[in-house]
Amino acid sequence: MADALNKQRELFEARNRKLQASLAADEAARKAALAPPPIAPAPAGPAPERTTHWSQDAKLKALAQQQAGAWSSALHAKELQAALRKAPLASRIRTVLNALLEDRGRMTAADLQRVTGIDVLEADIINQLRSNVKVDFNAQSGTYTYKSKHNVSDKAGLLKLIRMCKEGILVSELKDAYPGVVEDIEGLREAGQLWVLPNLDIQDEIAYPNDPKAVIKVDKDIKDLVRGIELPRDPLDIERELEKAGLKPAMNTAARKAAMVNLRKFLAERPREKKKRESKRTKYTNNHMPELFNGAQGMMPH
Repeated sequence: MADALNKQRELFEARNRKLQASLAADEAARKAALAPPPIAPAPAGPAPERTTHWSQDAKLKALAQQQAGAWSSALHAKELQAALRKAPLASRIRTVLNALLEDRGRMTAADLQRVTGIDVLEADIINQLRSNVKVDFNAQSGTYTYKSKHNVSDKAGLLKLIRMCKEGILVSELKDAYPGVVEDIEGLREAGQLWVLPNLDIQDEIAYPNDPKAVIKVDKDIKDLVRGIELPRDPLDIERELEKAGLKPAMNTAARKAAMVNLRKFLAERPREKKKRESKRTKYTNNHMPELFNGAQGMMPH
């Protein structure tokens, strides 16, 4: 089977080389067809008129292509600006924030307009940016900078910040601190310097510091002694043993079971209301058509 696979691979490589050679030959033929005819060296004197005409035509063609490209670029820029002006304000603000986040430096209004195509000097945009908590505006230089929630710029500062937050810190609040912060969080977690635990209530992860003072080494004989204690299987027996030792159980299993028994008893003894069955018999009358019986009352037998 291996020989068959090798043979198929060799056939595929041979076909690929043949195809590449054919494509290269076609490309060379196309370039040769588009290339200008070779010009023989002319004797001293004025250049041939044919060469002069071809050179002028080539220059005119190149100039026309350059003007067409510039016109197309200008048209595309105008269309882009028109589309941005019609975009919602929140979308334009988000685009500017992404540009500041990616650059991480101080950018002027002209820099932002060149990168995003958005006129930052519009009244609505400039008010939104200068009041945004994610933007730091320097009035003296007229520049904008992205501002993360926590002022950390490296791995050491990140670890120091997390150790200060004994109750944990949201990972989503750290993701825009500096480039590569997510990799640093993962590295610190793998090194055992912090814990990253998910929180299903808020759909986020929380980073907790792993205090080196809390690391305690326990001897093997103590571990074996604790693991060798056989606990009762019934939770009631565990709670009784805790109460004997003067400890209050976290869960009152006896009370919960008694409540469940009383609930079942109440549901069983509760009188059930009988549902009224609707009769399928229907009484039909002609009260809705009295005009049919106006002259028939004297004909009715007594």
